Amino acid sequence: MIPYKEVPMFMFGPLRFNMYGIMFAVGLMIAHFIATKEGKKIHS
Repeated sequence: MIPYKEVPMFMFGPLRFNMYGIMFAVGLMIAHFIATKEGKKIHS
């Protein structure tokens, strides 16, 4: 069986955030920033 590690969750009031979700959201924001920057460079 593959071992499973418990990933810590962050509590913010009644909301609970999983670390995987936070990293996914950060990755999307960085990708959006880079794509916007490259798009402006190409169209300038």
